[in-house]
Amino acid sequence: MQQNTFDDRICQQASLDDFDMIYIRDFLRRIGSGITDNDVMSMPREVLFQNLQIVGGTPEYLKPKYVGLLFFSDKAEEYMPYARIEIVRFLDDVGDRFEEKILHGPIHLQLKEALDYLKYQVVLEKVMKVPYQAEAIRVFNYPYAALEEVLCNAVFHKSWDDRNPIEVRINPNDIEVFNIEGPMPPLTQKDILRERVASRNYRNRRIGDFLKELHLTEGRSTGFPKIRQALRRNGSPEVVFETDERNSYFLAHLDIHPAFRNVTQGDTQDVTQDVRQGVHQDVHQGVHQENLDKWIEEQIRKNPNITIKEMGKMIGMNSKTIHRHITKLTHVKYVGSGYSGHWEVLDKEED
Repeated sequence: MQQNTFDDRICQQASLDDFDMIYIRDFLRRIGSGITDNDVMSMPREVLFQNLQIVGGTPEYLKPKYVGLLFFSDKAEEYMPYARIEIVRFLDDVGDRFEEKILHGPIHLQLKEALDYLKYQVVLEKVMKVPYQAEAIRVFNYPYAALEEVLCNAVFHKSWDDRNPIEVRINPNDIEVFNIEGPMPPLTQKDILRERVASRNYRNRRIGDFLKELHLTEGRSTGFPKIRQALRRNGSPEVVFETDERNSYFLAHLDIHPAFRNVTQGDTQDVTQDVRQGVHQDVHQGVHQENLDKWIEEQIRKNPNITIKEMGKMIGMNSKTIHRHITKLTHVKYVGSGYSGHWEVLDKEED
């Protein structure tokens, strides 16, 4: 018989009074359950808790499950110390200047507050005007979709019985999201470096069910591909996932888009002007002429799975133009077919 995951176990120290009906009603509204506030108020609370599957035990001795405390109580940290998200933003490379944001309460509300902070306080957009093209290129220091997937993944897979928070470290030129523990066996460090990661072992299946109801995760091993796709579409560096031999932790590392490197918080007012006059030239200078072939080869070496469309978007060039140049490169070939294929750069024969 399969053992219940931690989130589906009973917390013997807690009581039904630890649940807050305000959070339950809010959750039901968010997921569009159809259960009205009047239904909630008229229904015996034990019946409602059982319908939500957040309690266990005998009818005479019902006790909260950990998943219920995590979503519907302000007292989760009394039973699971450090069941929270901590955000630290470093304002310089040394670490002397930083600001902290410590989140408490139901984990889905912590997650929403953390995502709102990233979306409105961290994510920046630049508009790059491309010569000979009417449409400008818009890039972000970090694509929000990638940040959302990384943080939702951390909440979904964290070991909530461990006395450590989820940590979000925002450095001047990168973001790291850290949590305990790492991937569930049999996944290893080698596995998480693959393009697609398939696993059927979930540390917190019930948490995943609730996050899915809130449309925050799908629970179908689609998180990693979504993160990589969002970064590639933005022209950002590849994400780096890391764990150790014991899978004791999980770290997601996202580097800032090159166009934003070394741009401090105080410089954001001049971002658009910098791009039009300087950064744009750094990204595109020489690419439209004789250096295009060399640039294409360099991108393929960095990322064999890059698409022609993605390369065109990176430099504001028509996909047909990129394709025409690639077909002239006799030492570059596409292996496989469709999205499952990849580019290879062959060694040039010496004269």
